[in-house]
Parts: sequence; structure tokens; C-alpha cells
Amino acid sequence: MRRGPPLQMFDILEQRSARFEPLHRGSAKGPNVTTDQIAAKADDGPTNDERASWAEIALLAFGQRTGLVKARVGDSEEPFFIISDLLADLAHWCDRSNVDLSTAITHAAQHYLAETDGAGMQFGR
Repeated sequence: MRRGPPLQMFDILEQRSARFEPLHRGSAKGPNVTTDQIAAKADDGPTNDERASWAEIALLAFGQRTGLVKARVGDSEEPFFIISDLLADLAHWCDRSNVDLSTAITHAAQHYLAETDGAGMQFGR
């Protein structure tokens, strides 16, 4: 039986996320924004350490819910497998919600590249 994450984990994520406005509200196919717009928002927004912390909170909540994490990300299962499982579950959610995951990942890569000034190690620089 799966055990749910503590409610306070979701409260933390909601509180942290509420401090920053999204760049846009796009369609299920994806928004029409330019890399310059993303870079401009990246300059004014949170730090990459904050962004990584938000991702860790999401991974912790997902991992605890699925039994892949006990107290911290990586304590029961390798982070690679937690992320892989989360992405697979996101694909199922996208199917159900008519969201184009591939377009969302492409858009995420654009954000990431802008936020790291192209110096990040992800998305095949």
C-alpha cells in the first residue's frame, strides 16, 4: 500500500510557488514565447538554487507517495529512477489531460538554457 506524503510538504511547495508569477499561461500545445522573454523573466526571478529546491520538494513528495523515498531523495532509490518514474507518470497525466509532453519538455529546455545562460549540463547543450 502506498503511503501519502505529509501534508506540510505540499504546503511548502504551494507557499514557495505562490511567491513567483508564471511567465505565461499557454495552451495545452504550449505557449508562444521567445527565448528573449524567458531570459528576461529569468533575470528578474528566483535563483537556480531556489528552482532546484522546488524540484527537490516535488521529487520528495512524489517519491514518498510512491515509496521510492523515505526521508530524502536518494535514500531508498537512485534519483535517476525517481525522475524516470515521475516523467513516465507525467506522460500518463498528459495523455489524460491532452497536454503535449514533448512540447512541454522542449519549452522547459528553453527555460533551463535561458536560466543557466547556456552553461547548464542538461538538454544536450
